[in-house]
Amino acid sequence: MQPRGSFTLIAVNLIWRLRRVLLLVLLVLLIVGLLAPLPPRSITIESGPEGGTWHQAALKFRDYLEPEGIKVYIRTNNATLAIVNDVDDPSSDIDVSFAVQPVDTARFPNITTLGSTEYQPLFVFYRASFGQITSLSALRGARLILPPQNSATTAAALPLLRAFGVTPNDTTITYHPLSELVAPLLSGQADAAFVMLAAGSPVIRELALRDDLRIMDFPQAKAIERTFPSLHATVLPRASYSLSPEMPAADIRLVAATSDVAVRKQLHPAIAYLLLQAMSDEYSKGDLTSSEGEFPAPRNRQIPLNKNADNYYRGGLPWAYRVLPVWLASIIGFYIVLIIPIAVLLPVYNWLNLPGGDEIYAKVQRYVWLLTLRAIERRLDAGVPLLHSHKRALALIVLALQAEVAENPCEQVVERIKTKLENAEQVPA
Repeated sequence: MQPRGSFTLIAVNLIWRLRRVLLLVLLVLLIVGLLAPLPPRSITIESGPEGGTWHQAALKFRDYLEPEGIKVYIRTNNATLAIVNDVDDPSSDIDVSFAVQPVDTARFPNITTLGSTEYQPLFVFYRASFGQITSLSALRGARLILPPQNSATTAAALPLLRAFGVTPNDTTITYHPLSELVAPLLSGQADAAFVMLAAGSPVIRELALRDDLRIMDFPQAKAIERTFPSLHATVLPRASYSLSPEMPAADIRLVAATSDVAVRKQLHPAIAYLLLQAMSDEYSKGDLTSSEGEFPAPRNRQIPLNKNADNYYRGGLPWAYRVLPVWLASIIGFYIVLIIPIAVLLPVYNWLNLPGGDEIYAKVQRYVWLLTLRAIERRLDAGVPLLHSHKRALALIVLALQAEVAENPCEQVVERIKTKLENAEQVPA
């Protein structure tokens, strides 16, 4: 049975041999705990009113994220223009929202976009009894219904109406939530309604299939696009909603805004990549007014592109997020950010001819040997017999010194200890 001191020495020697691994493990744990935040357990998405395109998008995102362990809360807001205020506000708990309007980056410095997902055409539905209308100027004096004044639809429609000479001074304009927008039009209390939703929205489809309503054609779409940079010319194809009878009966020219997924600048990369993948799965196939592969895309230059979205559009989904769980992929992504600068700095370190790893190891080893030998020497000077562990340590150091070529200051201490041991007749066997 070996003395207790021998086991202590063996343990110390083992720890010293594994020091690099142990230090690396400790460093990894420290970095993960302090610097690599895991994805949040929940996020909050603020959408437009229920039944609207943004609310449907929020529901799709929830279905995509919750199987990955991310709880998604959805809040609706009829004031769709004000949604960007909430996602920009540091004191708000809103993480994700939507935008179609131009965003002033000076006023909203904390907002970025993950990209545009679809066109949202400005549909103008009017009563069929008006005949064929091809200009907004024909609605002067009519009874018009728009969503609330702080909605994206109204923000786009009012300047467009003014450009065609239609103002509240000569035209009756009332404002209703989306859920109350259709009834006055169908009952005859209004002549036309403005709705900005995706062409495939159930609300749009329901109105488009009615015999007593028409969708206004915009032959001026290209000119409007040049005048209003936030609007784009697009076409709703003939028979989009019904082949027999054909509805609409001809291609309809429209103007549309692009819908963007607006997020906090500091949104966790894992959430950003999950949303980007959901956007790709849901919107890359195209719809009635866009072609396959047209969306998602970084089309809105008025909102800064999120840095993770920029990486996604350049190189696709990072490999870690394709094959690993979200939490593990986020940690690996964090380490890649650390490894790159280290890989860059290592050649610089060598070029400066700074001490290498082996040289640093030799110096630390020599220092530990000296501490051990001086402790043994002090014990001898005090007249205290050496334990077996001391003799074992001395023997190991002597053996290691025999293998060294260069002169080592430990050799002088070893010679003094040997002399003292011989004088005390304690020379180890």
